[in-house]
Amino acid sequence: MPPRELRLSLAQQLGLVAIPEGTHAGRAPEASEWDAARAAWRERGSDACAICLEPFAISAQVLLSCSHAFHETCLAAFEAHAAAQAAAPEAPVVAPPLACPLCRKTEYHKMRVTDAGRAYITAMVVRIQAWWRSVSQARKYKALRLAAPPPAHPTRRRAWLVDKLAATSDAMLAAVEATHSEADELCALIDAQLAAARSPHDPKPPPLPPSLSGTEWQAVYLRALDRGCDECTICLGSLADPQRPPTLLSCSHVFHAACIASFEAFTLEATPTCPICRAPFAKHAV
Repeated sequence: MPPRELRLSLAQQLGLVAIPEGTHAGRAPEASEWDAARAAWRERGSDACAICLEPFAISAQVLLSCSHAFHETCLAAFEAHAAAQAAAPEAPVVAPPLACPLCRKTEYHKMRVTDAGRAYITAMVVRIQAWWRSVSQARKYKALRLAAPPPAHPTRRRAWLVDKLAATSDAMLAAVEATHSEADELCALIDAQLAAARSPHDPKPPPLPPSLSGTEWQAVYLRALDRGCDECTICLGSLADPQRPPTLLSCSHVFHAACIASFEAFTLEATPTCPICRAPFAKHAV
């Protein structure tokens, strides 16, 4: 980050007014001076930006030559606001110089640092490691406690039995869930294989038969008479039996009403088809 040049007033240039303490007239601070400013900031122990009061975390951080640190975005917003106020029409003729938001030291220099980001990452790593160690040690302690013989004290023995029963129940539940999952996967695989095996033979369900008018049913009846079939092809019984009335299908085949009803009840197809010609049908009593 380029250094800010110190603009001295005429009185300061003539030595009539002292230069403000902590500024570096006409030059950027040296490495030793930056080290001293960084050490002073670390000794202060501040881990939050004094402008937004939020922790530095891993955000961009800026250290000033007066040893105060801020978020880079916060300091940029502060400088822009101060410049806007200085350029306002109601501002005084001689605007005050830009100063640190905390100590008001003017003509400061700034440098981007990552000290707070490294400290934040280190703290998070330590917290994660502490959590994992506590969890792993708790698991080991529980396993050792359940593997040891039950204590003699009644209260501790009751607690030991409760934990033992809970661990056994959890293990059984996990085994049942694993078995149930495997059974579900096996059933899904069988269903997929059956669907794949049926798809070439039955790519789409057959269309529903259209409704027929009285004249069309008469034509179907005449075709059935021309065929001259006198027995039901399902039970091989006579169609002339008065105790078993026949039923005419729209495809001109004739069956006993009870036989075709049983056939429809036992078929696995969504739309029943004729037992002879495999065509979807409508029924008509004769």
